[in-house]
Amino acid sequence: GAVGSGVLPHLCRDQGLRECRRGPAALRETHNDRTEAGLFIDNDGLRDMLTQLQIQTPQHLQRKSQKAAATVSEASRRDFLRAIFKLCDVDRDGLLDAKEMQAFAVRTGAAEMDKAQWKEEFEILCADNGADPSKGISVQLLEKMVNDKSESGCYCDDDELRAIKGALELEGREVAMRAAAYSPERTALVHEVFRMFDTDGDGRLGEQELRAFAEHLGFKGSEAQWAEEFRSICMQGGAGSEPVPPDANRFLVLVNDTAESGWYCTDEELRRMLEDGPAAAKPRPAESAPRPMSPTASRPA
Repeated sequence: GAVGSGVLPHLCRDQGLRECRRGPAALRETHNDRTEAGLFIDNDGLRDMLTQLQIQTPQHLQRKSQKAAATVSEASRRDFLRAIFKLCDVDRDGLLDAKEMQAFAVRTGAAEMDKAQWKEEFEILCADNGADPSKGISVQLLEKMVNDKSESGCYCDDDELRAIKGALELEGREVAMRAAAYSPERTALVHEVFRMFDTDGDGRLGEQELRAFAEHLGFKGSEAQWAEEFRSICMQGGAGSEPVPPDANRFLVLVNDTAESGWYCTDEELRRMLEDGPAAAKPRPAESAPRPMSPTASRPA
């Protein structure tokens, strides 16, 4: 039940308070006090009290609070949608064509389709929403579709939008990294590093030459481990059963490989190698240690 006006003065006096103004800590202490001086309220009582307070809140204040919450939610969704649209709009023309829209659709759970199937699906999608398939879907129409809970809509909740945005951002970074990996500037840098380690100038990195490079990446394995690793690399680059030491093109592939078994090096790492020289092998710091070269290769702890 409600706390009467006659109870509060006694309660405040028992707690040594001059004025009956209860802060959160004092109120919590009193409501958890099971003595006669306290005013213990169990969980059910607190829930009932909260319900009563909500019921007694003036309607105009409730509407104001709900309106503010809705505005924040709508603004957040709009920001997510516009970010997603920008990530999908590869050609930056302000419209999503069939291919760009498919990148979004597959992340909402749409089935994978070939080009012809998706073209037909895209035309139906545009027709249902009053869009011209030859032009594409605007950001306003995309927002309308993902907020539409009907069968003709493409509703996504906030968590789904966050997941879609994250997936598109990750894919964008990977695409950018792959594009940058074979830029003329990086290719020239990699070839310069290759020539530095190719100490005999034969156009290929022999066992000890490539090991000098591997030690810059932190390799500390035994001679036997390195021999096995080197043979594995040479077999991957060979056209037949005979191992072939990596040439400049094979080396470019190795240092651009971001897979778990790759030897990817940043431009900064490559430049540092050029500054240090082939003999100055300096393992990477622990936080930037390379991925394992292979299951058999030894890496620093």
